[in-house]
Amino acid sequence: KTHKVLGKLGPVLAAALALVTGAALVRAIPTVLKLLTRAELEQRVQARTADLSAVNDRLRSEIAQREQAEAEVHRLNSELRTRLAEVQTLFKVLPVGVVIATDPSCRRIRSNHAYAEMLGLPGPQTHAFSAPPFDAPTHLRVSQQGRELREADQPMPRAIAHNTLVRDFEETIIRPDGITLEVIVNAVPIRDLDG
Repeated sequence: KTHKVLGKLGPVLAAALALVTGAALVRAIPTVLKLLTRAELEQRVQARTADLSAVNDRLRSEIAQREQAEAEVHRLNSELRTRLAEVQTLFKVLPVGVVIATDPSCRRIRSNHAYAEMLGLPGPQTHAFSAPPFDAPTHLRVSQQGRELREADQPMPRAIAHNTLVRDFEETIIRPDGITLEVIVNAVPIRDLDG
């Protein structure tokens, strides 16, 4: 009996299951129809692949430009190091005294060998004409036509204050050991980005 009941229920169950599946499919048909066809999917994949290829090409181009810019920066830095070495060598070996103020007040200056020798100093060092005695390792007196010059009247501070070249300025320097030097000074202001 059980087999007979199950035998009759089987087709009924199968029919019920078919009806439920059919109803689900009827409801799913609009959604399925909205799904892309294989051709549409392939077109979208190709379009996306083309977009990615274009982005990759732009990135490769940017990388190449950056590498080129870095190579140019490297070349310019190398050239700058060479020029700096040339200027430093020239600064050291010039037979005339050269000083470079490293501050707008001209209190800190760098000098070359000729300048140190001229003033009887042991070697190039940092010192200043116009600094107070406690700031300067040497005590030099600077005058013009017998009159001691104030700091503002000396060539380097004048060049800085007026932002102009001071040329062929004749002055007398009296060294700490009493030796008097008659010198001609040229001063040129060179300003950095901070002034």
